[in-house]
Amino acid sequence: MLVDTRAPAHHRPPVTARYLAGAAACLTGAAATYVLAVWTRLGQGLENQNLDTAQAIGDGGWAWDLLARFGAAGTLLGAVAVILLVGFVARRFWRGVVGVGIVGVAVLVTWYLKIVLPRPLLEQADYATGHNSFPSGHVTVAAGLVLALVLALPARGRVWALIPGTAAVGLVAVATVVAGWHRPSDAIGGALIAGATYCVAAAALE
Repeated sequence: MLVDTRAPAHHRPPVTARYLAGAAACLTGAAATYVLAVWTRLGQGLENQNLDTAQAIGDGGWAWDLLARFGAAGTLLGAVAVILLVGFVARRFWRGVVGVGIVGVAVLVTWYLKIVLPRPLLEQADYATGHNSFPSGHVTVAAGLVLALVLALPARGRVWALIPGTAAVGLVAVATVVAGWHRPSDAIGGALIAGATYCVAAAALE
């Protein structure tokens, strides 16, 4: 006899609460990433090593080219058009609109954090400066677009967006490091900011 081990529906947290918990987890993860990678010698040292390794791999021209193509107005407008079209076809148009909105909000949050967050120089490196690069705007946009598409899709279609979407976000993240634009923690922070914004929007729509 098969036994259903799932908690009864009335014992499971409501969907809205789960989304809000996800947002809190993303923000906590972003804050922890910033503190550990930026405000500790160990964190800065490890990231300097990662950048050294990335720079030593070879020509980073592909990374510059990928980031330039991704950041082009035509690419971004095309992605927005796809999200809105998917939402319209799936009869979830306003969710698509909200999805596009979360990208904008996530980018604004990222831009603000870049301005207000300090970056002490605890470990010297040839390319290191006091300029704060946390979190990555490119990764924030990439992750936000994928999550906006997920929001516009019905549940059965989301996995088909998440699998290639996650790979695409990962490629953008790697490119920012190889190009020397960002450290790994910047990429992680950008993805988590996008995730937090998505969770808040999804909770509001429930």
